[in-house]
Amino acid sequence: LIMSLGTFAIFFNEQETLDFIRSYTGVKIVVMEMIIPGYPCIVFGFDGLRQEIEHLIKDHGKRKIAFFSGQKDQKVAESRLAVYKEVLTENGIAYDPSYVEYGDFSEYCVKKARLLLERNKDNLPEAICCANDSMVRAVSKAMDERGLRIGRDIIVTGYDDAEFAGVMDPPLTTVKSYMMT
Repeated sequence: LIMSLGTFAIFFNEQETLDFIRSYTGVKIVVMEMIIPGYPCIVFGFDGLRQEIEHLIKDHGKRKIAFFSGQKDQKVAESRLAVYKEVLTENGIAYDPSYVEYGDFSEYCVKKARLLLERNKDNLPEAICCANDSMVRAVSKAMDERGLRIGRDIIVTGYDDAEFAGVMDPPLTTVKSYMMT
């Protein structure tokens, strides 16, 4: 059984995820997206996310970059947030916790996207890097409500290279996650 933890573990805490996996007794399991001790796993590297943030800094000259993360205390979200912090530090940009908001990896976390923009209304970010592509839809809706346009007022990027990225208006800037085993 191959379990794509990234598709459902975002709704569970760590113990609930472990309990769910262990409920499949007698079945050989390979987990994806998270390292679970005792189970073979396939995890994704974050080179694409790193390159995307570096591109914003080096090619676009952006220094005020916000990060719209997944849930707090969720391993996949923590890993992606750690990459964001590392890239900022490596490029001499101070980490500003007001530029981070925690969503839920879905397009429905519009309230959280609104909080990010409201909290920073006097110091809007130049770019918002979303922890996945679905969350870009939430940011887009929150920006539309404020009369802000993606690409003109704030650059917004995604991560995971979802199929809908190319048909968004404007098309979504996103990168693929690279697979490692």
